[in-house]
Amino acid sequence: MTNPVLKSFPSPGGKVDDPSKAVEFVNLLRQVPNFIITPVDREISEISSKFAADYKLRGCDSIYVGVAYLFNSKLITLDKDQKSKCSRIVAALTPKEELGEM
Repeated sequence: MTNPVLKSFPSPGGKVDDPSKAVEFVNLLRQVPNFIITPVDREISEISSKFAADYKLRGCDSIYVGVAYLFNSKLITLDKDQKSKCSRIVAALTPKEELGEM
């Protein structure tokens, strides 16, 4: 049986054109055990800006990496560039890799 959160992920490079689907996706994410929505505070912004500069990460990508780093957790991403650049900082996996459905 396919995980409903995984099934709702856009394909790599894909985008969600329907705002209701984006809201539905976020609601599904909130049901994932141990999933936390984290506000960006000073600590996150400082480490993220360092990662952006040191690893040539885009601004938003560096925030995701910074949060994963500070929480000592994996980064789940569909962005191949982000995954490649941050691999020396945090463990980065695609959703399928994390859920074991490759």
